[in-house]
Amino acid sequence: MTLGMSMTEGVVPFLRWAGGKRWLAPDLAPLIKVVLQRTQGVYFEPFLGSGSVFFAVAPQRAELSDINEDLINTYHWVRRNPVLIANIVASWKVTAETYYKVRSQHDATGAIAAARFVYLNRTC
Repeated sequence: MTLGMSMTEGVVPFLRWAGGKRWLAPDLAPLIKVVLQRTQGVYFEPFLGSGSVFFAVAPQRAELSDINEDLINTYHWVRRNPVLIANIVASWKVTAETYYKVRSQHDATGAIAAARFVYLNRTC
């Protein structure tokens, strides 16, 4: 799945991701920015994950993709209505009982599914 986005500088990843490039992003971003300036291109991210490189580059135009549909749904909803997602996540207590209850909601869709993804990612 893909998602077209643009971001402003200073945004940090809101997800944790195994194999993430958060540690490498500060070194990669200047190199990628030079290439984008020279080509007036679009930043393509085929393995979005936490988006560390994307957020570090902060391109004017980007195509973000990942095979994980729940991840793309989450970015879609965060772009569309970040306050709604933050409010839903904040409404869930950080307890073992709440964690397992939220985790069991396999039929969640839309904003609830996105908030569920963020909550589980940040509390697991």
